[in-house]
Amino acid sequence: MFTKGFIVIVLTALLALPAHADLSLDRVAVGGWSKHVPSSDTVTNETHNILAFEVDSYVAGYFKNSYGRDTYFINKVWREPATENVSFVWSIGVSHGYTVCFGPDDNSSKSICPSGWIGIEYNKYRVVPTIKWAPGAFIFSPEIKF
Repeated sequence: MFTKGFIVIVLTALLALPAHADLSLDRVAVGGWSKHVPSSDTVTNETHNILAFEVDSYVAGYFKNSYGRDTYFINKVWREPATENVSFVWSIGVSHGYTVCFGPDDNSSKSICPSGWIGIEYNKYRVVPTIKWAPGAFIFSPEIKF
């Protein structure tokens, strides 16, 4: 699931933190299943194997993108409560793993692309179900709160 590149990125990020950094893990996203709208015959994957870590409203992680390519991302996340147990969530950042930032995969080399989503979450329990909209797909991804 993980490549040597991901391990190098995580180790580099950890080594770059000051020794006195007071960071706490807020959430871990796991799983990830999508439904593409409109449907496209170029999509090869709707199970994404997401593993992402959120610290201080920044999330970084890995997923297998819709074309079956290993993809890494880092995003800034915002949450706005809608009710006591429901929040709106949105993010913006960058990813590396798609060959074309907007449009179907063309089998060229991977690019750095903008990434982001908008969504809604039910946050009453430790396991937080989320439904997000990223360009072209609805994504269900449970997150674990700490």
